[in-house]
Amino acid sequence: MKRLLKSKAGVTVLEGVIALGLLALVTAGAFGVLLSASRQTTQPDVQEEMSWAVEKANTLLHAYAMYLGEDDDLRNMRSHLPEGLQDGLCGGDASPMSEGEHEIKCLLPPLCDSQQSEFTYKVGQIETDQYNITYEITCNGYTL
Repeated sequence: MKRLLKSKAGVTVLEGVIALGLLALVTAGAFGVLLSASRQTTQPDVQEEMSWAVEKANTLLHAYAMYLGEDDDLRNMRSHLPEGLQDGLCGGDASPMSEGEHEIKCLLPPLCDSQQSEFTYKVGQIETDQYNITYEITCNGYTL
């Protein structure tokens, strides 16, 4: 019995502190690698969301083109449009199919920071009933 009490098996406080310090270093390194990997995988999601926003805007603009006949001008188009689309894609734009640049920030994906992101389209008329529309979207530093 005396041998069991006098045996020096166990861990000293210094050894325990050193072991915990090494464990903290390894854990912090692993966490850094995982965080870096997760940031790299979010980029395709942002680009995918931006593509969906452009598709949605394009679908809504097709509604304007569909209701704009050859005999209608842009001022008369409002009476032909369904409710909710009469004031442009984001409201406040009486002629969304007129030539020039139009802002549609309200169609930005939810993951985009509205302070650092922009969403616009430019309309150029090729012929009477044909338009050339170019979209530009910037979301959290990524541009599409």
